[in-house]
Amino acid sequence: MKKYQILIRLIKYLLFIGVLILILNTVFSFFTINYSHSFPTGLYFNRNFEDIEQGKLYIFCPEYDEKMKFAEQNGFWGNISKSCGKTPKYLKKALGLPFDKILITDDGVFVNNELIANTKIILKNKAYNKNKEFILKSDEYFMLSDYNKHSYDSRYFGIIKKYQVKKEVVPLIIFK
Repeated sequence: MKKYQILIRLIKYLLFIGVLILILNTVFSFFTINYSHSFPTGLYFNRNFEDIEQGKLYIFCPEYDEKMKFAEQNGFWGNISKSCGKTPKYLKKALGLPFDKILITDDGVFVNNELIANTKIILKNKAYNKNKEFILKSDEYFMLSDYNKHSYDSRYFGIIKKYQVKKEVVPLIIFK
């Protein structure tokens, strides 16, 4: 009789752990924990969006190309998991929207002739195009961090297409 009680108790514990894992997976798919240097460390709420708005934070998955390969080889991702196939998810602000004029200089990124804070070019590599000026197309976005000048963002990897943007994120608990 004691063996059956132990077995039943073990099955209950396993069921409880399984249900707990399912609940946590569901709950935490609504949240992002940011520990990168691009924005303050903290807990962010993920939500769906209709339109991408200037100045709001978004999670997106860039294409794995030569610029992303460069980032990977030079340790720009750190220990971040590759949750978008070959690249990690990125968390940046949408600071350049469709039909905005973008100018990249050594002094930083200008959006519609306005210099964006903390975007002075630091990393000069093949991903960076000095004095590059262009107009974003209808489905293109320029994603930047105006929080940390060392962020690996659209200054280096270029534009992001709307289909690459996965969620809008809103800060809930921030640790500065």
